[in-house]
Amino acid sequence: MPARVRRASSRSRAAKSSGSAGGSGRPRSRSRGRLPKALPENARPPGIRVIPVTSGSGWSRWLDFCGPCESSRDKGACRRGRSQVGCNGPPLTSVLRKSLALHQRVARPFCDVVIPFRSGASPASAALHFAVIEISYHTFMTHEMGGVNVNNLIQSMHGQESSWSILSQVSLPFIIAGYGTVGAGMVLDIVQHWEVFSAVKEIFILVPALLGLKGNLEMTLASRLSTQANLGNMDSKKELMKMVGGNLALVQAQAIVVGLLSSLTAMVLGWIPKGEFNVHHALLLCASSLFTATSASLVLGGVMVFVVLTSRYFSINPDNVATPIAASLGDLVTLSLLAWISNTLFEAIGKQHWLAPTVIVLFLVLLPIWVVICIKNTYTNDVIYSGWVPVLSAMMISSVGGLILDFTVSNYDGIAVFQPVINGVGGNLVAVHASRISTSLHQKGLPGGRIKDDTLRGCLNVFKVFFGGDIHARAARVLTLLTLPGHLLFTYTIFHMGAGHTSHTLLFQLFYLSAALLQVVLLLYTATWLVPLIWIKGADPDNVAIPYLTALGDLLGTAFLAIAFHMLYLFGDRDADLGD
Repeated sequence: MPARVRRASSRSRAAKSSGSAGGSGRPRSRSRGRLPKALPENARPPGIRVIPVTSGSGWSRWLDFCGPCESSRDKGACRRGRSQVGCNGPPLTSVLRKSLALHQRVARPFCDVVIPFRSGASPASAALHFAVIEISYHTFMTHEMGGVNVNNLIQSMHGQESSWSILSQVSLPFIIAGYGTVGAGMVLDIVQHWEVFSAVKEIFILVPALLGLKGNLEMTLASRLSTQANLGNMDSKKELMKMVGGNLALVQAQAIVVGLLSSLTAMVLGWIPKGEFNVHHALLLCASSLFTATSASLVLGGVMVFVVLTSRYFSINPDNVATPIAASLGDLVTLSLLAWISNTLFEAIGKQHWLAPTVIVLFLVLLPIWVVICIKNTYTNDVIYSGWVPVLSAMMISSVGGLILDFTVSNYDGIAVFQPVINGVGGNLVAVHASRISTSLHQKGLPGGRIKDDTLRGCLNVFKVFFGGDIHARAARVLTLLTLPGHLLFTYTIFHMGAGHTSHTLLFQLFYLSAALLQVVLLLYTATWLVPLIWIKGADPDNVAIPYLTALGDLLGTAFLAIAFHMLYLFGDRDADLGD
C-alpha cells in the first residue's frame, strides 16, 4: 500500500476512535478481493462515505476512467483500483479531478468508478440517478480534460458502440480525407507529363515514400500533441512552447533522414533494372526529396499545432479533428511541393550546377542541430532514439510500391490519378481501425502486459475478425462497407472533373473496386493481429502500428491497381486511356 494511502488510513482510524467520520464500533474491512454486489456497511474503511450497491442484477454501473484512483478519507473507497462514489458520497467530479492530478505522478493506468444505487430503488429513479452522474461525468471530461473521445465515453458508459454510431462518426472524416487524396491524384495526373517526371523516372519511386510521411510523421505528431492537450499539459505557455518546439524539431530531423534515405533507395531501385546512373539526376532527386520532406513536414506540422490549440480552446477533442486534417492535407501538400520543387530545380540545374549540392549540404548541416534540440527536450528525448525503426521500415516498404508505380505508369497513364486515392483510402481506414484497437488495449493495461481483451487473443481467423460479435469485428464490418461507396464517390468525382486517362466503364469499376476492397480487407485483418502483437512486445501501437500499416497499404494498393489495369488491358479495354 502506498505511503499516502497508509497515512490516510491512519488518520481515518484516529477519526474513528474519537467518534467522528466513520462512527464507533465498525470493524475495518480487510478484504482485498473484488467488490461484492452488495457492499455491507461494516465493510467500509472508517471515515469514508459509501453508498451500498444494490444486490442481484441491480442497477450498478461502471465508468472506465483513464487515470489511477486515490484512496483517502473523503474521496472514495478503494479496492484494487476501484473507487466508489454515490449519492451520499463525494462528488464525482472531485474524485475524477484528484485521479487526473494523480495520473501524471504514478504508473497505475486505470481507475474504475463504481456508480452504486440505493437498494430497492425503482428503475425510474435509478435511471434518473445514473443520468445525473453521467451528465456530470461528461461535463468534467469535456472541460477539465480539454475534450475526450466521445466514442470511447459512450462505449464505456453504455457498453459497446452500435454500428450506426461508428458509421456516423467515421463517415465525415473519411469523406474529407478521401477528397484530399482525390486532389492529390489529380495533381499527379497532371504533373506526370511534365518534363522533369519524364526525364527523371525515379521521381515516381519517391511518390509513395514521401506521401507516406503523412502516416509516419504528421499523424504521429497529431497523436502526440492531442494526447498532451487532453492531459492538460498545454495549459502552461512555457510548457506549450517547449512541447511544440521539440516536436517540430523532431519532425524536421525525421523528415531529413527519411527524405535522404528515400532518395537513395529510389536511385538504387531505378539503377537496378536499367544499369544506368546519372549524377545530375541523382543530385536532383536527393535535393528534391530533402526539400519536399522538410517543407511538407514544416507546413503540416504548423497546421497540426494550430488545429490542436484551436480544438483545445473550443473544448473539442483534437483526436477527432487533427488526424483527418493531416490525412486530407498530407497527400495534396506533399505531392504539390514535390512537383514544384523538382521542376524548379530541374530548370535551374542546367545553368547552376551548384544549386542541388548546396541544398543537400544545407539540410545535412541542420540535421544535428535538430537532433540536439530533441535530445535536450523532455517531450522528445525518448522518441528521437526509439522512433526510427517503424518510420524507416515503412519508408522501405513504400519505396517498393513506388518501384511498381514507376514500371506501371509508363505503360498505363491512367493509373496515376487513382494511385493516391486507393492508397490514401486504405491507409485512412486501417488507421482508424488500428487506433480503435490501440485505445481498447490502453483502457485495460499498459504496453507489454497481458492482453485482457478476449476478442484480441488467440487465433484470429478471417471469420472472427469480420463476422464476430465483438466491437472490433463490428468496426471492421463498418469500415469494409465504407470502401465501395467511398470509392464510387471518389471515382465519379474524378471522371466528372474530366481528370484521368481512363474510360468510366462497368469493367473498369469491377476491377478497380475489387482491387480496393481486397486491399482494405487485408489491411484490416493485418491490423487486428499486428496491433496486439506490438502491444505484447512492449511498444506503443499509437507510434508503431500506423507507419507499418499505411506503408503496407501503399504497397498493396499500388500492386493491386497495377494488376487491375493489366487485367483491363487483357480483357480488351485497350483504348488510348490505358496507354495503348
